[in-house]
Amino acid sequence: MTTRSDIDLTDEDKTVLASWRNLIETHYFEDIQRLSHYTDDVFGLEVEHSDLAKDDELNAMFHARPFHCLMLGNMVLREQFNMAGVQMRGAIRVVRLSEEYRNSIEELRMRNRNTIVTVDVKVVSMSEPYGWLKIAKYRCRDCNDEVIINQRRARERESPRFCKSCLQKSRETDNDEEHRLFAIMHSPNFAMELEECYYEDAQNMMIRHVSHDSEGNAFSGTGLNTQMAIVSDELVGGMDSSEFYRLNGVVKVEPLRDRNFLKDTRRVLVVDVFSAEALDLKE
Repeated sequence: MTTRSDIDLTDEDKTVLASWRNLIETHYFEDIQRLSHYTDDVFGLEVEHSDLAKDDELNAMFHARPFHCLMLGNMVLREQFNMAGVQMRGAIRVVRLSEEYRNSIEELRMRNRNTIVTVDVKVVSMSEPYGWLKIAKYRCRDCNDEVIINQRRARERESPRFCKSCLQKSRETDNDEEHRLFAIMHSPNFAMELEECYYEDAQNMMIRHVSHDSEGNAFSGTGLNTQMAIVSDELVGGMDSSEFYRLNGVVKVEPLRDRNFLKDTRRVLVVDVFSAEALDLKE
């Protein structure tokens, strides 16, 4: 039985993996070694953006494909945790981003989609925590091969369209090209391995722009509009309403929560948060 993933590592990925490994071993491995007695399920390792930015390949991928870059970093972090005997699952939290990413939620538009932003906000409200299927594992009923597919939050679950192993076997045994391709492509025979899928904790929060002076006095932005932000893993349940934070994340587009027909084309912007820094402000 083989396991296939919808993500194949490119040469660029392998270079970035090596860069993450060098960064973590050089700057953070001593911190990781101190975690061996911790019992939390997830630990967010804060990585300084200034450290990351010193590596050209790593910085370029983080800027262009931040969540893919963080996924590769988490693969290395899992390896480093195992080496240090840390039982927790690690999540890289890049903090203190450079000024080029500073923005205001009041100024975010569709043109900002998929870009990194740093925004200072006041949390207006928090939803109840929920989980979502982040990685689905399927097993072919015919050959037992496994297929892993990354899912997208608030989207229809994706399933394998065909089994590569069965297709290859069919090529070797079936001379009828048209019949073979039709049978394989249109008759997927997969079962989802429910207990081996990966679910992620998440929480929605409504946020409002906040500005502040050098003395830490906060005042509201020019508007009263709120925006949605989404946090995950150890950040779920770790943030409070009416508190101030600097959120670092990626602007994403999601369907309206109250849409009343399936193919509604309207979308809203959300900030998919990869790190949060508490701000010591007073109103």
